[in-house]
Amino acid sequence: MKGRAGRRRPAALPILVVFVLIAAVTFLYSPAFDVREVTVLGNAYFSAQEVQELAEIPRDKNMLLINSSGVVARILRAPRMESASVRKRYPSKMEIVVVERKTVAYLPFGGFFMDLSKDGLVIGVSEAVTDRNVPIVTGTVPSFVLLGETAMPADSIGAACKVGEMLAVRNVPNISEVNVKDTSDIVIITNEGSRLMLGAADGIEERLDMAVDILAGARSRKQAFKYIDVRVTERPVLGTK
Repeated sequence: MKGRAGRRRPAALPILVVFVLIAAVTFLYSPAFDVREVTVLGNAYFSAQEVQELAEIPRDKNMLLINSSGVVARILRAPRMESASVRKRYPSKMEIVVVERKTVAYLPFGGFFMDLSKDGLVIGVSEAVTDRNVPIVTGTVPSFVLLGETAMPADSIGAACKVGEMLAVRNVPNISEVNVKDTSDIVIITNEGSRLMLGAADGIEERLDMAVDILAGARSRKQAFKYIDVRVTERPVLGTK
């Protein structure tokens, strides 16, 4: 009988376990972990308030009950958002970090201007051109345009967006149009009405660099010109007549 009694568990142990569990749950789900502050980093086009509205993070809700992947998914419903991440800074702060797609070209369609990303994705709609340094896509007729989708025809519009991205990276100002009527003979038109004749889309980056250098030199000298032809890289031409 003594042996059996010696192997009995203490009667207070189950009660202690229950109290520990209750205390743990009470602590973890206490108001101490409620969301009190939400900060936003990386935004430029959207305001911090707009990003928070996209995220739909309820204030005064326990952070342990908030699904971070759900918050990211809601933010990425906006086509202009390229990526997003959420960091929980315990006990009561959440941090949202976003990367936005930039407008590299405008596509006229239906009386509006579609904001296009470097990949040809429609990321916004504007009533008018808001950035004089971002070119308008000309020379092509859109066959499919939908917010959040790639604009069609993808070959010509995609080529224009590639040029727009390169111009943006190089900070080339006062660009009016990228004409892609013929993707084997792409032409940039400046706000002054001058033409940069680049040739085919394949291997265009080297020719664009050359044209941009010549353009910068002519502008710095305040030299009037009608066109810059770099289709033959060995014989670039600055046409003044």
